[in-house]
Amino acid sequence: MIVRDWPTYLLKNIPRDIRAGIEEEAGAGSMAEVVRGILCEHYGLDCRKVVARNRFIAVNGTETMLLRLQPELWEEIKKEAKRRGTKKRPFPIRSVIIEALEAHYE
Repeated sequence: MIVRDWPTYLLKNIPRDIRAGIEEEAGAGSMAEVVRGILCEHYGLDCRKVVARNRFIAVNGTETMLLRLQPELWEEIKKEAKRRGTKKRPFPIRSVIIEALEAHYE
């Protein structure tokens, strides 16, 4: 599957301390790649790296990042959200991602 065909997720309201950690870790590289790497490590996946640049963009005054995620990584994130939620109250995918990032930067 070509990278442009990977699932995408718009991660909104990234906490400042996490964003700062991502920016520091990325340096001049891709912040999206840092996030993908953290998530792949969190789920024990061996994900190939993508050479691309994805900057944060301001959306309605919040910090937002568009992520392209390896299909196997996307499936793991969705499985965790489903496992942690209920039919009446789904667990937010955003929370799954943010919690993995928080664990990495603790």
